[in-house]
Amino acid sequence: MELQYLLCAVVVTGLFVFLFPNTFGNGNEEFDKSIGY
Repeated sequence: MELQYLLCAVVVTGLFVFLFPNTFGNGNEEFDKSIGY
């Protein structure tokens, strides 16, 4: 059951990083260019 919570946390974190890349550090310029920001 703990694995299910861990997987959920990873998915949510990944989603936030994908939607708000500028919020997590300033070293993602290449990533921002690749997704159009």
